[in-house]
Amino acid sequence: MSRAPSRGDILVAILHRGARPVRCMGLDGGRVVVTIGRNRQAKIPADRVVLNTGLTDISDAELDAIADGAASICRELDLEETWSLLSEEQTGETVDEIGSLHFGGDPSPKQLLGLAMRLEESSDRFTRQDGLYFARSPDEVRQIQLREERRRQAEESRARVMAELAAGRLPKQPSESEREVIEQLRSFGILGDESSQAKAARSLVKETFPDTADLQRRAFDLLAGAGYLSQDEPFEIERAGLPVEFSEAALAAASAPHGPQADPGRRDITDTVAITIDHADTLDRDDALSAEMLSEGRIRIGIHIADAGALVPVGGDIDLEAYGRMATLYTPETRIPMIPKALSEGHASIAPGQSRRAVTVLATIADGKVVDWEMFRSWIRSSKALCYEEADSILLAGTGEFFPQLKALVTAAGQLRARRVEAGAIALERPEISLKIADRSTPRARVSVTVLPRSTPARQAVMEMMVLCNRLMAEFCVTNSIPAAYRVQPQAAPVPMDLSDDYNPVAHYQFMRSTRPAEISTSPGRHHGLGVAQYLQATSPIRRYLDLMMHRQITALLGGDQPPYPEEAVSALARRADIRIGELSSIEGQRRRYWILRYLSQRAAEGRTDYDAVALDTERRGPALLELAEFPFRVRAWLTGGVGAGDTLTLRLSEVDLWRREAHFAPLQ
Repeated sequence: MSRAPSRGDILVAILHRGARPVRCMGLDGGRVVVTIGRNRQAKIPADRVVLNTGLTDISDAELDAIADGAASICRELDLEETWSLLSEEQTGETVDEIGSLHFGGDPSPKQLLGLAMRLEESSDRFTRQDGLYFARSPDEVRQIQLREERRRQAEESRARVMAELAAGRLPKQPSESEREVIEQLRSFGILGDESSQAKAARSLVKETFPDTADLQRRAFDLLAGAGYLSQDEPFEIERAGLPVEFSEAALAAASAPHGPQADPGRRDITDTVAITIDHADTLDRDDALSAEMLSEGRIRIGIHIADAGALVPVGGDIDLEAYGRMATLYTPETRIPMIPKALSEGHASIAPGQSRRAVTVLATIADGKVVDWEMFRSWIRSSKALCYEEADSILLAGTGEFFPQLKALVTAAGQLRARRVEAGAIALERPEISLKIADRSTPRARVSVTVLPRSTPARQAVMEMMVLCNRLMAEFCVTNSIPAAYRVQPQAAPVPMDLSDDYNPVAHYQFMRSTRPAEISTSPGRHHGLGVAQYLQATSPIRRYLDLMMHRQITALLGGDQPPYPEEAVSALARRADIRIGELSSIEGQRRRYWILRYLSQRAAEGRTDYDAVALDTERRGPALLELAEFPFRVRAWLTGGVGAGDTLTLRLSEVDLWRREAHFAPLQ
């Protein structure tokens, strides 16, 4: 600064938009009061004044003319040679001193003003400190220019990517920076503000589409429209941080030979006629059943559970992966197994015609009571893999290769179920929605919905055998003081409706609202919902880690060893499993809801918009809760007065918002 400013002086000050001429209005406590417009003033630090032009008391019009001329000079100035000279001296210079060097002689106020403006724009070559300008070193300049070039290239990449995506396509042979932009958008589109790329992606989408209200949705739609993501992308899985791929070590361990080996403590019952009954697309078969009628109406039941614990060592590579997952995830479009498929669908799965390690429970049933039973480690061989529909067809026909076994199973299941109901069990089964998706890899993926009743003979038989096996295993743990994770459920409050075997959506809804879910405990207790004295889950060791743990506890004792998990470890594992399985159930529910909504949208496009529905809850504030009569899917709609729980009415679908997972229904008048 040439001399201290006083009122009326025309100064060059550094404001938020760079160097500009201002009029000094005086000093105030070490700050300079300047005009920043016709009727506005500001107080700025003294070091922000870089030049006193020597002009004073000129008109606003003259000041504007000087500013315009200085701007022209600024645009034409080339400071390369001046910077080169000053960079050798490494001393701070005022604007006046640099002006004398650059222009020679005594530069005009207009030239000095243009120079000050240019110095501020040339921040790659000059830096300002305490009102003086220092020339940067050549190395500093190179580094700054490299950063600026990278920034410029990044801006160009962002612009190219956004232009291509807006046109519905991906860049051809994208550069590394363009791939980074796409990944930013992908991460934000899936994870939203939880993404580490959220800030950059939000800014990019907002800059390109300034009128967009939902920036995350626009990012997702851009990538889906270009085919980089599927419109049906299961982003709930990534949001939950669920591991999808297995480590190479776990895959290698799963693929190692697991065939029959010498095992003197394992009983060979491969000559027993055992069958598996599962869904038609099941490949990870973890249980097989056998049954035969004995004299005096007794029935011998065999429940054979895959001994996954014998193939998955505690603390090994596969075990670590299983521990991280805690359970197999099933969604309509994918399955993420708890253990690698080489085991879950191979060596551990009870495939027909293959000798497999198992834990067998043999129980003799008389009039629904277990009169004797034993449990042991076994070798078994499944004779046949049946789906539920095949088993039901054999039962309906009353003939077939496996009819005697199926009939014995169904008979025993009916007796066991009756005993449980007498003991307080609630026999309330909600039908299951089966979703099938064709051409999943294309935007034309079509959804089909089938309602599967849970009350068919084959389904009831399998369910009853699993309840029997789990309660007997729980009894074994209690008798032998094995630390275990029991499922305990308190008694439910009575529901003032008929809870018969026929599905009643209102009764089911009210019962579930009044019933506390079963809790995991290391102390045995009654499971009132199932009507049994003690209960645990150990029939799905291929699919659930807690079941795998319980298998290890039980088989250790069966083999003459001590259970590997003390009570504290069982408790900790049970708590972790409860949390993780809750997360997985949420993902499964969200994905099922998505595909059912896709199905509704698909039907709406074909002209089907009207659905009968049963009102479940009309008393709470807000839209009422209803269940569609065609398949058990719950929706909300605003209803007029006079509609109560249990009433049936017709709803019309007006819109399906797949992004928000919403279906908008309204009652027909």
